[in-house]
Amino acid sequence: MVVSEITWYNALKEKLGEQLAQTVVEGIKETVKEEVNNKKDSLASKQDIAEAKVDIMRWMFGVFAMLMLAIIGLYFKK
Repeated sequence: MVVSEITWYNALKEKLGEQLAQTVVEGIKETVKEEVNNKKDSLASKQDIAEAKVDIMRWMFGVFAMLMLAIIGLYFKK
């Protein structure tokens, strides 16, 4: 058990008894693990954010290049 589990266990042991306190702490522990695993899949990692920044920069450069080509084309068309 880690410190937070021991704290929960000690707080519950007096009210519920050792066996039930242990069961409750294990239940809380499993619930928290499941929630963390569920949330972990939907959060962006640093690598995800870095890849998104690179993609945005590529799009910005592409749009800028297309606009410059369009302006140059319009200028020489006259």
